[in-house]
Amino acid sequence: MPINFPTGPVLNDTYTYNGRTWIYDGTGWKANASDTSIPDGDKGDITVSGSGATWNIDAGAVGSTELASSAVETAKIDDDAVTNAKLANVATSTIKGRLTAATGDPEDLTPEQAQAVLLTQPWAAENKIINGAFDFWQRGTSSSTFGYQTADRWKNSFSGGTSTMSRQTITVGDVLGRNAPIYFLRQSVSGQSLSSHVSTIQQRIEKVQSYAGQTITVLGWVKRSSGSGNMAVNFDQNFGTGGSPSSSVSLAGQTVTLTGPWSSFAVTFTVPSISGKTLGTDDNNYLAINFWVSAGSDYNSSANSLGLQTIGVDLWGIHIRVGTHTTAACNSYIAPELGPELVRCQRYYQKITSSGSGFRFGVGTAGTATTAETLVDLPVQLRTTPSMTTSGTASDYTVRQAATSTNCSAVPSFSVGASSKMYLDLTVASGLTAGQSIMLRAANSSAFLGFDAEL
Repeated sequence: MPINFPTGPVLNDTYTYNGRTWIYDGTGWKANASDTSIPDGDKGDITVSGSGATWNIDAGAVGSTELASSAVETAKIDDDAVTNAKLANVATSTIKGRLTAATGDPEDLTPEQAQAVLLTQPWAAENKIINGAFDFWQRGTSSSTFGYQTADRWKNSFSGGTSTMSRQTITVGDVLGRNAPIYFLRQSVSGQSLSSHVSTIQQRIEKVQSYAGQTITVLGWVKRSSGSGNMAVNFDQNFGTGGSPSSSVSLAGQTVTLTGPWSSFAVTFTVPSISGKTLGTDDNNYLAINFWVSAGSDYNSSANSLGLQTIGVDLWGIHIRVGTHTTAACNSYIAPELGPELVRCQRYYQKITSSGSGFRFGVGTAGTATTAETLVDLPVQLRTTPSMTTSGTASDYTVRQAATSTNCSAVPSFSVGASSKMYLDLTVASGLTAGQSIMLRAANSSAFLGFDAEL
């Protein structure tokens, strides 16, 4: 409210109002310079009380616009003074941390992102994909033949046209997630025209019980290297052969949109329960994951109407996690260690490759002048009794007895064996002494023995 000063003042007259004093200087009333008291009351953003002894800043009076940058130094904040209640709210199921490169502000991390920071993979045991990082290619590095011909555990399954599965080398320095891969798989397809034509990259996961009744997410990285089109993914439950097994169950396919560069993908499926189903007696049931590269209309349901395509599709880092996940979960994927992953591959296929003339495959005994049997020990137990492959040329193999090596007249053949010990029959034209020990050796670097127990 306004102050009503006295009328007709003379020089040095004083007037006191509300605890403050003014002096008349001959021209007007001036506040007494020696009077520093502030009267009680609301002063705008500050309320004074206690005869000027207490000043309270009003709530909401000081914001970012009222404080200069760095006006409050960190050292001025007492230790343990900032409580959880004073921090920004945290969304449910998030953790404070930082995933972005370089030092910076804290970030709200999802569980998957937090795992990536911790470099842990508690879900790794859930992943039943083998050789998803495509490190192992025991059979070969390129093939346009149907079946298991190149990357371990991955089948080139196609009909019609040309479908080539090959190993490709990632550019040195390229990083996918938290990994610096070496190889990736490429499937190139062309020349398909009929509704029955198809090309898939398939892995059969041992035991149809795998993931039954669960929601799972397939994750990895993909790119289109040539042509045009996309990719589809689905699963098949196969109950095996022998006896009267239940019919296969095929899940509806889902499309993964492809672009030129590498990109992560995530597709989620609910795998049906197998309650009430009947398994075959041959112990060869499985859950198949199919990556559809081209598919005629006969496969519209499984391939989500992908259609026939001329395309090259590249894959790396294929893995499965239980539950529903987004592509952010790829950030926590770390490629399996090579040693244990090779052992997992060798449960289904093992190849003993000659390093040159004289390489020793196994030892045994001559039965007659022209026949012998040898034992080959395998480093890893196979899934089941395998089939065997060789170079196909008899002269690539020799039978050594005493100081004499005799070329085989037929390629070694599988006689009998358990899952880790293989007995092979050997044949030569003549020259062996029955009852004496022999050794199966390579005549050159082309010789090999392959033992296949794939599904």
